[in-house]
Amino acid sequence: MYEDQESEDEGLVLRSRVNSLKHVALEISDVLRTQNKDLQNLQPGFENKLYQILSNVKLIKNIKPQYFKTWLYYIGGTLLILFLFLILFVFS
Repeated sequence: MYEDQESEDEGLVLRSRVNSLKHVALEISDVLRTQNKDLQNLQPGFENKLYQILSNVKLIKNIKPQYFKTWLYYIGGTLLILFLFLILFVFS
């Protein structure tokens, strides 16, 4: 009799835990669904911006190759300085 009561209590505890896990799983799936929708809405904008940037770089390269090289050196130098700054001051 005592064992039957104990097994019923364990069954109730197990059912309540399963129900709470169901609710958590449903909430997580709802959040993931909304995040996926938001990501899909943002994705075309990013692709268009990247395409515009690459087309502008090609245009600059075709119009003035010397200006393009100068621009590349400027961007490369800036990235190198930023990299050195991060290594010397942030990560040390």
